Amino acid sequence: MTMIGSAFLAAGTAGASSPQTGSLSFNVVYVGGGTMAPANSSTQVMLETPSGQVLSSATGSSVTFSSLYYGNYTVVVPAQYLTDSALNGKFVVVNQTFHNVSLNGKSSSSTMELNVLVDPTHKVFVSVQNLSSGSASLSFKSLQGFEFNAASVSAATNSTNLSLPSKFFAVISYQSASYTYLETNVENTLKLNIYNGTAVSGFVSASNGAKISMVYVTIINGTDHNYTTTQFSGNSFVVYSPNWNNEFLVISSPGYNSTQYQGKSLVGGKYLSNVVLQPASSSVYYNYSVSQNLQTLNLNITYRIGNNTAIPQFANSSVGSLYWQWNIDSLSAAYVDGYINSTVVNYTANSFLLNGVYYNLSGKPVFNPASVTTDKVIVATVHAVYKNMTPISTSVYNSAFPIKVYALGTQYTPGTLGYQYNISYKNTSIALNSSSSSSVKLSGTPIHIPAQPSSGFVTLTLVPVKSATITNSLVQFKINGKIANNLLNSTQSNTIFTVPHGVPVNMNVSRAFYNPVTGTNDYQDSIFNWAINSKASGSDRSNVTTTFNKGLNVVYVNFTSGSGVNGTTSFFVYGFNGTPTVVYNITSNGKTISNNTASPSPISIFVNQTQTVQFSAYYSTLRISNSSLAGSPYNVPLNYNWSFPTTVSLSANSSYVFQKPSISVGTQTVYINVSSVSGYAPAKFMVTVNDTTPPVAVVTIMNAKGQVISQPVAGQNITLTASSSYDPYYNSTYLSAHSLTLNYSWKIESTSGVPMSPSSSTYTILAGTNHSKIFNVEFETVSSVNIVLTVKNPANVSGTSNSSYAMIVNSPRIVVNSIYLPSTPQQGISSTIWVNVTNAGTVMATNFTLTITVGGSQVAVKTFTYANLSAGSSTNVSLSWKPASSGSLGITVVGSATGEPTFMQSIGEYSSTISIKTSPYTTPIIIGAVIAVIVVVGFVYYRLSSSRGSRSTAIKKKDESKKLPEKKK
Repeated sequence: MTMIGSAFLAAGTAGASSPQTGSLSFNVVYVGGGTMAPANSSTQVMLETPSGQVLSSATGSSVTFSSLYYGNYTVVVPAQYLTDSALNGKFVVVNQTFHNVSLNGKSSSSTMELNVLVDPTHKVFVSVQNLSSGSASLSFKSLQGFEFNAASVSAATNSTNLSLPSKFFAVISYQSASYTYLETNVENTLKLNIYNGTAVSGFVSASNGAKISMVYVTIINGTDHNYTTTQFSGNSFVVYSPNWNNEFLVISSPGYNSTQYQGKSLVGGKYLSNVVLQPASSSVYYNYSVSQNLQTLNLNITYRIGNNTAIPQFANSSVGSLYWQWNIDSLSAAYVDGYINSTVVNYTANSFLLNGVYYNLSGKPVFNPASVTTDKVIVATVHAVYKNMTPISTSVYNSAFPIKVYALGTQYTPGTLGYQYNISYKNTSIALNSSSSSSVKLSGTPIHIPAQPSSGFVTLTLVPVKSATITNSLVQFKINGKIANNLLNSTQSNTIFTVPHGVPVNMNVSRAFYNPVTGTNDYQDSIFNWAINSKASGSDRSNVTTTFNKGLNVVYVNFTSGSGVNGTTSFFVYGFNGTPTVVYNITSNGKTISNNTASPSPISIFVNQTQTVQFSAYYSTLRISNSSLAGSPYNVPLNYNWSFPTTVSLSANSSYVFQKPSISVGTQTVYINVSSVSGYAPAKFMVTVNDTTPPVAVVTIMNAKGQVISQPVAGQNITLTASSSYDPYYNSTYLSAHSLTLNYSWKIESTSGVPMSPSSSTYTILAGTNHSKIFNVEFETVSSVNIVLTVKNPANVSGTSNSSYAMIVNSPRIVVNSIYLPSTPQQGISSTIWVNVTNAGTVMATNFTLTITVGGSQVAVKTFTYANLSAGSSTNVSLSWKPASSGSLGITVVGSATGEPTFMQSIGEYSSTISIKTSPYTTPIIIGAVIAVIVVVGFVYYRLSSSRGSRSTAIKKKDESKKLPEKKK
C-alpha cells in the first residue's frame, strides 16, 4: 500500500490577486510481480482535492493535468482489472494508489513518476463445498473492496477455473447469506467451505429497540489474522469454524458498535440468545464560519471515528471493526494523521463559494493529531483560515445570494463514514431561504447539512430577513382535547375568540405562523413567549395551556422565527358560559312538517316512508353582547350533531330517509345537539313513519281439481285466489291481533285494457265476488284476458298485479271454416252442401255433429262418427237437405263435439246468405242456365279440390282462431 503523505502546509495567496496556475505531469508505472512496466493505455488516473472531490481524469501511461491553481492535490489510480503483456497477462490493481503532490513553480515544470502497485493473476481451480441445492454466486474483491472477477457454481457443478491474484477476498452469496473469506498466498487450488466445523448461532437486537435488518459476523484467526465475514439478512445468524480455540467472533450491524467473543467460550458450539448492539456512528464534520464583512472564512474539520467503522480508504475495511483493521493493517497514529491532515485545500474554488467568490488559505493550518484510544476510537481536528480572493461587498446582503458547499456522499465510504457540514455567518440581517438538498433544515445559523447520499454541491440561498407573522384568526384552541369552534371576529387588529371561563384551554399558533424568509410555517424552528393579561404564561413553545377569566382577556405572543427575526401579535379571548337556543325546521317535498323553538319535551312528527326529510337547526342561536367587546353583539359559533337511527351528521342542515315504517320498527328517534365552547342544548324528535310500501299482489289460478295452473281453461270452473299475496309489514299475525284485514279487488279486462262485465261471451261468476279473496269464474271466451288484482293494506296503500293470460282449450273444438254449394239449391229439391271444419281444440274429436239452419229453421243435422279429427286438423264433409222455401235466406252451420263447452259452438259457427230458386212446379221455366251466386259477407276463398269443381265461393267464418294454447302438462 502507498503511504499517505505528510500534511500540506503551503500557504495560499492573501489579498485579492488571482492565484498562480500550472500543470502536473506523470509517468504511470506498474510495479508488481517482480517487474516494472509502463501502465496500460486504458489505465484511469484521477486528480482530486485532498477532501475527495474529483477535478479531472485521464488514461494512459503518461498523463497531464493543466490549468491548476498552485496548491495541494491527490492523484488517485482506482482499482482496475486490466491486461498487460509485460506482466504476463491479466493483473489486478490490488489497492487504490494515492499520491499527494504540491503544485508550485518547480513541480509544474517537471514530470513525476507515479508507481502503481499491481498483483499478477494466475489460474486457480476454485470449488465450493457443501452446496446442498441450487446455485451460489462467487465474487472476488481486492482488500479495499474492488470486485475484479465473478462466477457462478451449482450443487451439481461446484467448481470453476478463474484468474486470481495471491491475496484477495472470496465472497459467496448463497441462499439468505453472504460469506466473505480473506485468502492469502493462494496457489493453483482453492477450496471454499460454506459449512465446515462447529456451529455458533444467535439472535441480534438493538439496545434502543430499533429493528435490526442486517447482521455481519466475522471470524478472525488470532495468529495469522485471516478472517471470514458473513452477511445475513434479518437479525439472526449461524456461522461455522473447525477450531474455535484460536478464533475471535465479531458481530456487527450498520449503525451499531460491534461486539466481540473469544473463541474459547464458543468451543463445542453455542447459541447466543440475545446479542445486544449499541447504536454508534462515525462522522467527519466540516464547520465553515464566515465573518460579518465576508472577508474571512474559518474551517474546522473534525474526525470522530468509532470502533464500529473500519476506515474505508484503508485495506481490510470489511473486517467490521476499526480495532481489527488497525491490527491487521499494522496502522500507526502517524499514518492516520497523514491521511487526516491532508484534507485542507489551498483554494475553496471546488469546495466553498459565496456569491460565486472563493477563498484562499491565508496561513499555516493547525492540525490536532489524532488521539487513538485503546478500543480504537479516533478523534482529530484540522483548522484553517481563508481570505476571499475577490473583495465581497456587504451590499450582497441586500438581495438573495447563494452559498455553494461541496458535500462528500456516503457512497464513497460504503455507508460507514457520514460527512456533515455546518455553515455559520455572523450577520443577523440575512437568513436561509432555500436549499438544493431537501435534508437541510431552513433555520438560522449555523446551517446544518447532514450526510448526503451522493457527492456534489449543495446550494444554499440566503435572503434579507423579514419578520414572520401570525394570522390571529388561525390560532387554534383546544378544550378537553377537542378543537374548538370559537372565533367571534377575524379582523387581525380585533381578533376575538370565546372560551368557557375557569376551564383549562390550550392555544396553538403553529397553524397560524408564517415565515416569509422560507415561505413556510416553520414554527418548529421558532421560539414563542406567551403572556395572558400582561402576565407571562409559558415560553419557547408554539402552544400553551391556561385558564381564562370571565369577560375580556388579552393574549400577547412574542416570537423569534427560525431565521432569527423577532415579531409580536395580540388577540382577545372572551370568557363566557352559556347554552344555545335550538330552533328547528323539518320539511319534506318542499312542505313544512314542523318548525319551532325546541322544548325539553320530545317533539312528535309524522313523515312518509322512503321520502327524503330535511332537518335543519341552522337558525339556532347563542349571542354575546358586552360593552367591552368592540363590534358587539356577536353570535357564538355553534356545532351541530344530528343523530339518526342509522347515521349521524355534523351539519346544521341534514337529511334522512326512513326506510322502514313505524308499523315495523315502532316510533323512531332523532336527536340534535347544538353546542358551543361553553355548553350545549339538546332536542328530541319522536318520528312516526307512515307506511308507503305497497302490498305484493299475487294471482294464483287453479283448475276444478284444485291444481295450480299457469293459464285459465276456457269453459271450466276456474279459481282465482289472492291467498299468496302479502304485505311486508302487515303480516297475518299482526292483522289477526288487531282485527284488521287486507282488502282485495278483482278486474277482468281485454288485453287492450277495456273492462269486461260478466256475460255469455266473457265470463260467468260461479262463486265469490270481485272483492273476495277467492273468486270462481268460468271463462266464456277463448281470447286472452288481463286479470287485475289490487290488494290494499290497512294504511290504504295498494299494490296491483296486472298480467295477460292466454286462454287454454282443454277439449275438442269444432270450427266451421266455410261452406260450398256445387249448384244453386232449388226449393223442394234435395241439395248437397259441403262444409270445411277444423278441430281448433287440444283433444281429438272422435265424432262431431253439424247442424244447418236456413231462414231460422233447422234443416239438417248430421253426426259424423269415428271421425277421429285430431287437434289442429281440418276435413271436408257433406250434408243433404231440401230447401222448403225460396229466396235470399240466411244460413248458419254450427259444429259441436263431445266434451266441447257449449259457448264454443256459437263462436265456432259459420253464417252467411244464400239464394234458393223457386220450385220448378210453381215457377215458369226460365230459359237459359241460371247461375246461383252465393253472396258472401267477408269473403275467404276456399277451393275444396279439382274433383269438386273449378269454382267456389269463400264465406267469412265467424271465429278466426283455429288453434289455441294447449293445456300445459
